[in-house]
Amino acid sequence: MTALEVQLQLEEALTGEKRDQEATQWEALTERIQMARRELRARIRQMEGALSDCSVTSNDLDHRGNTKPRVKERLRELKMPVVSGNVLEFPAFWDRFQGYVHSRTDLDDASMFSYLPSSLSGEALAAVEGMPSSSANYSHAMELLQVRFRRTDVIVREHVKAIWNAKPRSDSGDSIQALVDEINRHLRCLTALGKNPSTGEMTANEAFLPLLAEKFF
Repeated sequence: MTALEVQLQLEEALTGEKRDQEATQWEALTERIQMARRELRARIRQMEGALSDCSVTSNDLDHRGNTKPRVKERLRELKMPVVSGNVLEFPAFWDRFQGYVHSRTDLDDASMFSYLPSSLSGEALAAVEGMPSSSANYSHAMELLQVRFRRTDVIVREHVKAIWNAKPRSDSGDSIQALVDEINRHLRCLTALGKNPSTGEMTANEAFLPLLAEKFF
């Protein structure tokens, strides 16, 4: 049944003032529908124009995606965060290194490896020092660093130790606030690791063994 047929049936069923009111409401509704259709058509035309403008960019991206990395070009210098081997530093380091280097599609593994030594110091650098820059060694180096410095149990233990050992440098308000901020930072890290002490995610062993180990071993 069409909209016109519905309207005619309503007009036959209604009489007088009520019919006039219904007719007015029907005309208003019809006008709103027509306006909505016009707006929809206008938006569709705008979207089609935007897609047309983006077609060149999309083709360019596809072309670059299919192009093999040109590793012989001089690599752009990047200011990378440096990790020394402190397990508490490694998760943040890895997140940044992954964004800057590891996830890039324009670099092969050998090129990624060339960025690695400048991002390491101390124990972390010693773990991979002497490895030739190659694709195979990059994978090996990353696996070695992950196994050694990204162990969740060790990271949790170090955060707990840091909380137990945290002390204010003085009795000043700023020093107390700095202590609160430090403890909250460790608690946020533990929560991110799924070990929120306030929700029972952390066991008693995880909470107290680091303290006992320092006192008796």
